[in-house]
Amino acid sequence: MAEIPSGTKFLGVGSSVPTPELSGTAINSKTQYYTIEDLQGLIRPYKVYSALLTQSGTDAPVATVLENTLGDVVWSRGAEGYYICTSNGLFTIDKTGVFIEPSSNLALIGYFQINDKTINTIEFTTAVTAGSADNGLHKTLIEIRVYN
Repeated sequence: MAEIPSGTKFLGVGSSVPTPELSGTAINSKTQYYTIEDLQGLIRPYKVYSALLTQSGTDAPVATVLENTLGDVVWSRGAEGYYICTSNGLFTIDKTGVFIEPSSNLALIGYFQINDKTINTIEFTTAVTAGSADNGLHKTLIEIRVYN
């Protein structure tokens, strides 16, 4: 698949423009330029943060970011098996979805929670049958979507 560089401009022509005008100078008054970022918002009705999370010991999760149209997020560890994703007001209540693909090390996701008192945090735990546990994230795919 071809990649379109960021900032590339596209020419949009209304359906009412007759085909012969497409090569004439009259078209300039009937056109609009768009960037790939403008088009992306039309194609995908949400902003997304996708990353592979790895965590060991008592360290915060480390994210290998795959795609980020959402904005800056910071990962931290609150307690054993308890992790927090913090933003600056990016998580809209009732419009945010969190998806996780468990790795082979992850026995169970305890819960996902968007704190209803703030739109700044998403929290989740990793656990095994005996309770919360660290070291359960190894290239674990997480995706946060915030819908328009």
